[in-house]
Amino acid sequence: MESEAPVGSLKLLQSCAERHLRDFTKLGGPRSFNTYDRRGDPARFEPLDAMAPTLLDAPIRRDHVNQMWCGVSENPYQQLRVAIQECLRELAGIADQDAVALNFANVDFNDPRDPWKLVQICFNASKRTPHIKASKVSKMLHRKQPRFVPIIDSKLVRFYGLTMLQPSSYWQRLADDFRENRQFLEELCKPIMTSEGLPLSPLRAADIVIWEHVVTKCLGDSKGSTLP
Repeated sequence: MESEAPVGSLKLLQSCAERHLRDFTKLGGPRSFNTYDRRGDPARFEPLDAMAPTLLDAPIRRDHVNQMWCGVSENPYQQLRVAIQECLRELAGIADQDAVALNFANVDFNDPRDPWKLVQICFNASKRTPHIKASKVSKMLHRKQPRFVPIIDSKLVRFYGLTMLQPSSYWQRLADDFRENRQFLEELCKPIMTSEGLPLSPLRAADIVIWEHVVTKCLGDSKGSTLP
């Protein structure tokens, strides 16, 4: 009988993290670093931003994006677009005033005044939009605010021994892990620039490293840092 998979930690990936990041961001590689990681105007949500999750293996149907911009206020897809646009506009304003405040390391999920409440509004709106749920919404938002909004998907939650049915546990576990390993991540992403010439964020680096570790079934170092 197989032993229970251990709960993941970024600390366990220090021997392979640099390789994962290099593989994901290399020019001409199979990943979408040069296309997905183009934030454009962080305050604006455009139709092509809505299509961005497709670049991360989360296909978005054309008709659903068309519904987001159909102009019918009763349409739940339109309401989701409005929520995302308002969220990005407010987050961009906060970042302009205090870039330090808009950092996932500083998020307080229990504070109703925390900017995270804007992100949660978008996730709540996605409960009414078939085929566009929190995972795809997080990929839309992370592209525009890569320092504050993390991605959630099945591979990332599995790294922490969780499922997609436990989003609150995932957000908290990721936040704790991110804070604990923030210095390591900051050093790791220093040499990496996006195709727009912007520094790679530590939060984006964490997402890339964990995702690559899971999808490549990496076994880590020789001491047995294994895939959860």
